[in-house]
Amino acid sequence: MLLARLRKDGELEYVNCGHVQPLLVCAGEVIRPPHGNVPVGLLPDATFESASCQMKSGDRFILVTDGVTEAENPKGEFFEDSRLEAAAAKSPTLEGIFTAVQDFCAGNPLSDDCTVVELVYSDAGAEARV
Repeated sequence: MLLARLRKDGELEYVNCGHVQPLLVCAGEVIRPPHGNVPVGLLPDATFESASCQMKSGDRFILVTDGVTEAENPKGEFFEDSRLEAAAAKSPTLEGIFTAVQDFCAGNPLSDDCTVVELVYSDAGAEARV
């Protein structure tokens, strides 16, 4: 589970509880925020901490399910984090990420859901794309 709150001033606060590590794309540079917690329900007395960062206009916060990073090509290789990062840096749209996964899989069927959610910050406000 991952919870995120993007404020009007660009402050992004999030709590990652065992989810695939999100991407923050700033001016074409991809940053992998290292913050994370144990999955919800794993430990009965677990405490959860949030992390935050300041987004600037045009910055993107991208969340994916493990079906994206674990998508396989016909050779049995995974799409992995490095290909996801390259696709996010190269393309300013979600369609670019999906195209990169589809091209990598080369017709091999997906074995899990591939979900991508993107929060884009602008001075006029935030926009979410799924």
